[in-house]
Amino acid sequence: MAPPQASDIADKLDHLKNVQAIDPARQKAARPRRIPPAILFLAGGLTGGAGVALAFLLAVPGLPRVTPGAATDDAAATPAPLAGGSRTDTATDAPPRANAAAPDGALRPAAPATTGAGSSAPPLATASMPAPTIQAAGFSASGFVVARRKATVSAQITGQIVRIEVEEGERVAAGDVIARLDAQAADAEVARMTAELAAARADRAAADSQIDEAERALARTQALIERAFATEALLIERRTRLARLRAESRQADARVQATKAGLATARVRRDQHIIRAPFAGVVVEKNAQPGEIISPVSAGGGFTRTGICTLIDMASLELEVDVNESFIARVRPGQRVRAELNAYPDTPIAGRVVAKLATADRNKATVRTRIAILDQNENILPEMAVTVFFPATRDDTPG
Repeated sequence: MAPPQASDIADKLDHLKNVQAIDPARQKAARPRRIPPAILFLAGGLTGGAGVALAFLLAVPGLPRVTPGAATDDAAATPAPLAGGSRTDTATDAPPRANAAAPDGALRPAAPATTGAGSSAPPLATASMPAPTIQAAGFSASGFVVARRKATVSAQITGQIVRIEVEEGERVAAGDVIARLDAQAADAEVARMTAELAAARADRAAADSQIDEAERALARTQALIERAFATEALLIERRTRLARLRAESRQADARVQATKAGLATARVRRDQHIIRAPFAGVVVEKNAQPGEIISPVSAGGGFTRTGICTLIDMASLELEVDVNESFIARVRPGQRVRAELNAYPDTPIAGRVVAKLATADRNKATVRTRIAILDQNENILPEMAVTVFFPATRDDTPG
């Protein structure tokens, strides 16, 4: 029997295509593949059934085949048959060879879409994408939470601390007692001035009483003179005494006023032994203990304290960040920003730029920027590290 020629094998393949075109299910399950002429030539050289079998295996895609040098591509492109004899429909029906040769990052032509009859639809027209618009990216700056209102509470006088009324972390109101100093001497001075004031008032009252009596005596003397029962010398004496008593009364009144002023001063000095909070806030540091000497000025030697505690107004907290000189031109007052505490990165904080300091740090090449906190909460504490994110655009407006 003569070996079949290549033309006979091609006729058999055309017959197979016609059968698949009649049966849509078979057309969907298997699509004939184009056989290269070299394979047809080799198949034509085989004898009888061997050539036909080789051509059939190469033509039917549903059957597994192994091609030397392309085992990986064929394994990835050919789906495994299911238990029911069908195969899973995937996107591998499109020719994979066209995209395989293109380098990474290059544009690859789209695979032609197939219709129900197995024919290929015309390729879709692809529109060129416009070049993206490059915008300036946002930037960030690091800094800390600071208090605009912070004070070291001290005494106006030098004295020994008797009792401290607050502890660290305690909230106080304006005027609350922070500490008390030894006020025994001040109390004694107030008591002495109080006694002097009482004596001066008594002297003034006595002088006023004597003035009243002298005025009545003078009136009687004048009446007697009119009836010639008294001499002019007695009249002059009564007038002189009245003038002296009035002068003493004025002196007593002056002593009363001076004693009042002294008493007020003594009371002020006594009140200075009671140290009060200058404003409402939180005690963040306690610097002295009972028994120590406190003074408004440092005496040296480490035996005298100049402050009792440090008080911070929590309502005055704000952010201070160092912005790089390269970005400072993109920072403006009123600009909205977003801040994140390093301790609470999942809790964003809204902020607004208050001002840029008028000087730069030559060592760090940064400009310090103040940022107001728009939503205060109890998690924000002084000296916490913070990162502030500035927006990429300027469409935000100050609120």
